[in-house]
Amino acid sequence: MMAWPGPILTDSGGYQVFSLASLREIDEDGVTFRSPVDGDLLRLTPERCMDIQRKLGTDFAMVLDVCPPGDAPRGVVETAVARSLRWAERCLADHRSAAERGPAPFLLGIVQGEPTTTCASRARAISSRWVSTPTPSAA
Repeated sequence: MMAWPGPILTDSGGYQVFSLASLREIDEDGVTFRSPVDGDLLRLTPERCMDIQRKLGTDFAMVLDVCPPGDAPRGVVETAVARSLRWAERCLADHRSAAERGPAPFLLGIVQGEPTTTCASRARAISSRWVSTPTPSAA
């Protein structure tokens, strides 16, 4: 856990994985990538993403998403948004399961920043239905 007394917002790692395009492979279950530091093969799934953020003691956790390039064709963007939404549902399921066992952070959805308004509107509409509230900590 971090020794920071203020609120903590953690990122899912989606953008960081995007930046490792030559070192990663995305599939329906998650992302496999090579560490740019030591070359180790690593696996990040929506559930693992949630677990890492909980272990950091975050107050605000982000769901894992697929971050397509800004100039990606519409079909690539639509595929990324659809997969991101499926991953978001898995993050939410994991989050709810963990919240049943103890305190959990706010879970925040991600709206793709792409120029295709239809995709962005769809992402906003779906993610807004399940943005969560934290569970109270046991005092």
